Amino acid sequence: MNYATYLSRILNATLILFSLLLLSACDETHPDDLPGGVNNPYPEASVAPESSVAIEAADETLVFPVAVTLSRPAPEAGEVRYRLVANTATEGRDYEVTGSTVSFAEGERQVQIQLQLLNDESRSSARELILELTGATNATLGASVSQTITIEPRGQSEGGSEQEVPVLNLPESLSFIAPPAGSDEFSVVIPFSNSLLEDSGVTIHTVSGSALENEHYGEISGTNCSGSVCNAEQGADELTFFLTLIGDTDAEDRSFRLQFLAADGFDLPGNREVEVTVSYPDSSASATPELLIPEQLSLRMPTAERGQISYPLVFALSETLLEEATIAWRTVDGSAQAGTHFNAVDATGTNTQTLAAGASEFSLELELLHDAEASQNLNFELQLVSSDGVVLPETRTIDIEIVNSNVGAGSTPQLSVPSEVTFHEPLSGSDEKTIRLVLSERLADAGSVGVSFIEESAKAGLHYVDFDGRISAPAGSAEIAIPLTLLARVNEAANTSLRVELYDAQGMDLPDNRSFGVNIEDSGAKAPTPNLVLTPSLIRVPTPQAGAAEQVTLYFDFSMPLPTDGALSVRSRNGSAASGIDFSEVNLTNAFVAAGSELIAIDVELLPVASDEVREFELEFSNASEIQLPENRTVTVQIDPVATPAIPNLSVLENETLIAPEDAAADKRRVIVLPFEGEAPLPGTIRVTTRDGSAVAGTDFNLVDTDPQFAVGDNEIVIAFDLEPVAAAVSFELILLSAENATLPTEAEDRVIPITIEPF
Repeated sequence: MNYATYLSRILNATLILFSLLLLSACDETHPDDLPGGVNNPYPEASVAPESSVAIEAADETLVFPVAVTLSRPAPEAGEVRYRLVANTATEGRDYEVTGSTVSFAEGERQVQIQLQLLNDESRSSARELILELTGATNATLGASVSQTITIEPRGQSEGGSEQEVPVLNLPESLSFIAPPAGSDEFSVVIPFSNSLLEDSGVTIHTVSGSALENEHYGEISGTNCSGSVCNAEQGADELTFFLTLIGDTDAEDRSFRLQFLAADGFDLPGNREVEVTVSYPDSSASATPELLIPEQLSLRMPTAERGQISYPLVFALSETLLEEATIAWRTVDGSAQAGTHFNAVDATGTNTQTLAAGASEFSLELELLHDAEASQNLNFELQLVSSDGVVLPETRTIDIEIVNSNVGAGSTPQLSVPSEVTFHEPLSGSDEKTIRLVLSERLADAGSVGVSFIEESAKAGLHYVDFDGRISAPAGSAEIAIPLTLLARVNEAANTSLRVELYDAQGMDLPDNRSFGVNIEDSGAKAPTPNLVLTPSLIRVPTPQAGAAEQVTLYFDFSMPLPTDGALSVRSRNGSAASGIDFSEVNLTNAFVAAGSELIAIDVELLPVASDEVREFELEFSNASEIQLPENRTVTVQIDPVATPAIPNLSVLENETLIAPEDAAADKRRVIVLPFEGEAPLPGTIRVTTRDGSAVAGTDFNLVDTDPQFAVGDNEIVIAFDLEPVAAAVSFELILLSAENATLPTEAEDRVIPITIEPF
């Protein structure tokens, strides 16, 4: 082949390749214009939060359409996935499941889910089911993804005004501790949804499991029970009966079931069985448990608008009670006076408080009053007088400190100090722990406190790293975090302890008791149960803006990551703020908390109210599993329309440019800063992700944190990337997915930030 022929072939091949590339470029749609791209985004699918339907008496079934709204015309065909969740309405009785997806065509803005409802003849009260959107193809889920569907009572459409028929609110499970010997009756109390309209009854059967009738448990009994039928009179708010459990020791847990059938005068829920678990005492356990109390508790005085507030207090027993016990107690005046600052209690004599067999804690309630003349913190005593079946501690008084709440009285946040805290010795090396001390409310300005570790049986340098210095906290802090480094002692098998002393507090008040103990349990012992830190005890939240409900998220830390899965219950309690008017009721039952969790987040929906008054309600924590709750298990949430800033809007950049590092050895970290329109009144989180362009995640860049956080008082949030060197400019997109305690732009396309990486 001569040179001319070779050159001709090269030119022809180049021309063909150029033509193909030109043709391809002309036919290709820009990525931003493709379905799902920035210029052609997928729609958000949502449903109305609630609906109701009445079925005519003559109809056996009804097809009820639920509209799924798409926020914009669909750029291509897709589907929305959903599920039905039984509430008081149950599958097979009130509805049938006929599908789990609904399709939409290109260009559509709305589709209908067709529900098959059944007209149950016994439906004398409204029943509810929930439709939840669970996912979508070629669409995303919007803000409202569940709809509560209420099926009206039969005859409702005919204008009747019948009272709602009560429902027996059966728990999923019950648990008891059997006596060590003989048998004992245990009271069971199950509430109705509302008072009975007439004399009523229900049949209760027991069904053996690992627990057998007449061997491990006996028949249902009670003055209101005959055979297997238990009755309740008109006006009753609860059904009561007794379970007889037969004693044993050192046995594995056993269980059986209660079946509720043939109710007359009230409705039963869909699940009509209750699992009963019976545990048995350890024969080596102490027959008389000890009451464990703190030296001091700090409780906040109610505001002038509130007037008075009740604090339920709970104190643990060292062991579970095997038999019924009693504790007598009373309040004793100090600088706080009964009738002015608190309501006196005398639970002695005939008013002595009884604890049932199987109890593992002792609970009581104190009611504090507002005093407009108070200018400082006040104190009174809770005095334990006597007991039967429980060992009282050597010191039988608890100092109750009332933290002043009067505005302008010169008061500062109060630091709460525990009696003691417990940690586990590390198996090897060292382990960093944090002791969290609760503030009565967030710091208005930066503060600090002096901290010293004092040796007891634990020695500095052998069991822990010594510390004597100041701990600082920025403005907006809800707690003081004291670092503690524990050291492993491989050849020593013993529990040790030290004391922590506090001094010279700035920007906060210290209680009268300014020291507490730290127990270090041997590494071979069972790890201590993490404590829930309810801090601060007063949380201020803003009034919703623009006349719409607003969700805020409140975070509560654990003293250490949970070693196993746990659970707890949280419910709201009305104060000067009322559920349904100022906020939506909070009622979380046995909320799951996964192993490894360092905190629990509680969502609270605030409702728009045209008021400039401060209003309060409480969150009350209970029924914890694998989590230790504090003695005071309530947190006050204060809706503050004046002093607390609104939930801020996040300002989104139109685009951002980052400069790549010069080489692989240079600093890779780059950040972008997104400002808020105002200061954050609560801590929160922004969830983000990225979408590849010419820059590829893992090759050209890495998103450091998909959940960057911000603190109280912050006016911006920082999002970090680690970049790699690039030879030419490349780009990708940052997408803002959701936010807690901040507001993102409404439109999905406004939540996308193009980011260009320029070479060094």
